[in-house]
Amino acid sequence: MRKIFGKYLMFVFALMLIGCDTDDFSWYKSFESADTNPMGTYVLRKELPKIFPNSEIKDIKGRTYDFFMDEYLTDEHYFFIHSDTYIIPDYTWEEIMYYVNQGGSAFISAYNFSSEFTDSLGFSIDQSFPMRPDFSVRYSIKKPEGEKTYVYTSQSKNKSYFSSYNPDNTEVLGYAEFDEKRKEPNYIKVYYGNGYLLLHTEPVLFSNYEMLKKDHFKYVTDAFSYIDDTGIIWDNYRTERRNRVSSNDDGGFFSSLGFIMKHRSLKMAFLTLLALGILYLLFNSKRRQRAQEVILPYSNHTLDFTKTLSELYRYNSDHTAMTKYKINYFLEQLRLNYNITARDTEKDFTDLLAAKSGADRDTCQNLVNVINSYRTRNYLNKSDFVKIQSIIETFNRKIKFNGRKSG
Repeated sequence: MRKIFGKYLMFVFALMLIGCDTDDFSWYKSFESADTNPMGTYVLRKELPKIFPNSEIKDIKGRTYDFFMDEYLTDEHYFFIHSDTYIIPDYTWEEIMYYVNQGGSAFISAYNFSSEFTDSLGFSIDQSFPMRPDFSVRYSIKKPEGEKTYVYTSQSKNKSYFSSYNPDNTEVLGYAEFDEKRKEPNYIKVYYGNGYLLLHTEPVLFSNYEMLKKDHFKYVTDAFSYIDDTGIIWDNYRTERRNRVSSNDDGGFFSSLGFIMKHRSLKMAFLTLLALGILYLLFNSKRRQRAQEVILPYSNHTLDFTKTLSELYRYNSDHTAMTKYKINYFLEQLRLNYNITARDTEKDFTDLLAAKSGADRDTCQNLVNVINSYRTRNYLNKSDFVKIQSIIETFNRKIKFNGRKSG
């Protein structure tokens, strides 16, 4: 038992040591404003009021589709930053495009764009795959005073850019220079109806990791300089969860185990707690006492007989049958307690009953005479039943017999 317990204990300690790993960062590209990991946009969301000091910022916390259907929007600017646009359904993008067409504007940064964009706006996306894993990329933004360039160390092996676009409705605002010979557009402005869209192909540039490095935040402010200082609609609050679950879910913290399983320390703590619970059940089941057999007390046959007689008398007052039942029951008790059988009653019953019961001979003689008399009669009345009942009770009092052998 001790060896088994020791093995379980070592297993639990191993889980706890694994859970104490100091690397608590997740490099998953969530781009969520509530995510403080490197690939979240927590820093950018906190800095938005400084970048747009005169703008009211609204966070979409329900479904994006419902927001655009329910809100009355005029000149607000929509923000979306994620790996791709597929996490939002096409019918939602149709509403957003309709809003832009009516005079709104939107900033969308993603590696991949759905056909809702590429077909209606006339552009295509391609990717570059540099050979060196530690290469640097130069990102430039057009400004009135000239082109401003920022150098980034790549965090991924593939880089997206606009391989084609419609020059009639598109203006290139920025480039990505992968080497001295390749310079591709990665930031464009597409006019659509009465509004416009700012499309960007490198969302990692707006992540916490890049916002806190050197002067990279200046690239963000330069990219946002093309946005009017109007109302801001921020759609990076648990975007994926809000748009894939039911409409009454706001992507809350406890709606699933996703948050726990995404963080290494929380995940290991949860698994440790689960293992401890299983061990508790195992050991507790072995220590639990066996179920004891329930021994019921002896039933009161006298009471049962009395109930039977009372019911019989209530519905059928047959005194002959009741009297003979009473005599037969009394003789059965004599057989059980004194081993006096039916054959014995044919002999000198009086002396045998007096010897075995301890009652005086006169009482026994009177009892035997009445029993013998009533057993041969075909009709008995109420007074006969009361008489035999009285004689038997007198006999029982004298021997102190109440359904059990005295002694």
